[in-house]
Order: sequence, then C-alpha cells, then structure tokens
Amino acid sequence: MVNKWKMLISIGNLSEKVMGSLLILSLVCMSNPLSGQDQTQNFDIVGRLVDGSNGQPLLGASVGLTGSDWGSITDQNGVFVIPDAFVGWKTDRKGGFSLTASRLGYKTLTWEGDLSRNDDNLTIKISPKADILEEIAEVRKNLKSRRVGSGTDVKAYDRKDLVTSRETTALRFLTNRVSIPQRQPPIVFVDEVQVMGGIDYLDGIDPIDLELMEIFQSGRHVRIYTTDFLRQASKNGFQPRVLFR
Repeated sequence: MVNKWKMLISIGNLSEKVMGSLLILSLVCMSNPLSGQDQTQNFDIVGRLVDGSNGQPLLGASVGLTGSDWGSITDQNGVFVIPDAFVGWKTDRKGGFSLTASRLGYKTLTWEGDLSRNDDNLTIKISPKADILEEIAEVRKNLKSRRVGSGTDVKAYDRKDLVTSRETTALRFLTNRVSIPQRQPPIVFVDEVQVMGGIDYLDGIDPIDLELMEIFQSGRHVRIYTTDFLRQASKNGFQPRVLFR
C-alpha cells in the first residue's frame, strides 16, 4: 500500500511539461489507426479473381493491398491469399479493405469493401481488353512460329508453368528442367537483348515477372520475356527475328 501511494504522489509531482508530453503522446496513439491494434485482427484475405466476361479464373494475376507491395499471385483456380493483412487498410471504416487487381490484357481494378476473417466467398471480376488480348495472342503466335522454324530442339514454358512452379528464381526454374552444358556457357537473352551476365543474370529474376521462357539447343541458348515486354510488344506490332541462320 505504501508503494502504491508513493507512485501516485510521484505522478502528482510531475512537471506540467512532462504531463503535456504524455498527453500529446496519448492523443497520437489514439489518432493512429495502427497504434495498439489488436494482432488478432490480422488475418489472411482469401479470394478468387475471374474474367469479368466469362467468369473463368485468371492465373498469374496480381492482387494486393492498394498502395503497397503486400500482395499475392493467383493460382490456376484464380485463388489469391494475402497473408496477415490488417483491418482498415486504406479505408476510413473499420473492417474495410482496398485491393488492387491487375493482369496483362485486363483493366486494372481497385476493389473496396468490408471483410472479416470468416469471409470465404470473395470474388473479384476484372474486365478484359479484347483488343490487347488479341495483340498479345498474335505476339505469342509469332514467337511459337519462330521456335518451330528454328531447326533445333526447343522447350517453351508459358506463364502457367512459371507461376505454378513455385521456383524462387528464373535460374532455378531453368536448371531444374534442363542440364546446363558446363563447357559451353549458355547465351541468355532477356526481352530480345543479350545480357552480359549470362545464366547468372537469371538468378536475380523472379519467375512471376515472366510470361515466357524459351530454351534452345539443350540449354545452350535461353530467351525469356517479361510481362512489360509483352505489353509493349503487343502495342508495337513486334516481329521476332529469325534465329540460327
């Protein structure tokens, strides 16, 4: 009891300056929506991303908390999981979330709504850009024609293969699928440009940033294509150059 009263007396003797600082600190904590937030409010956001025109699931799309790098890539069923998200992200109401969904050939969509840890039926629809999808399909068709006419053995892996592989780097994806020649270092092209780092350059690339990987001549010649490249190629009418002639 004596100690308790001593503590109260000490608090009562605090200077006005100290008390003012404590008051300001408490007001800041009250105004900050993340301060003192109960960690039990954090939960995984689980949902599906589908094509708004036909309801088909979209694989390899990006879904994340708006304005952050906190997100997920959809699987073959269009399912995304944003782990340990906290309530109130980018909204003014309790329980609110703002999510941004994007995919090559589709309109970027920002979705806002209230969610709880018990929600299991979140479905987000994004609208396709029909003209862009057609142009991307044409670029892919031209690249396939070049592979067929290359006159050498070739393997090709599209975005589905790259995303669902769960490999951490493009190098791991490559080496787990072909035996890289030791005596002849592979020639590596990224978006039609040869890179000086060769195969080591692929160690810094995440497969989820790629749309296509081509492996020629049993691993001696590798070409990869990023999402940004295919986006630009579809607009510019890209025509791939003939190889090995």
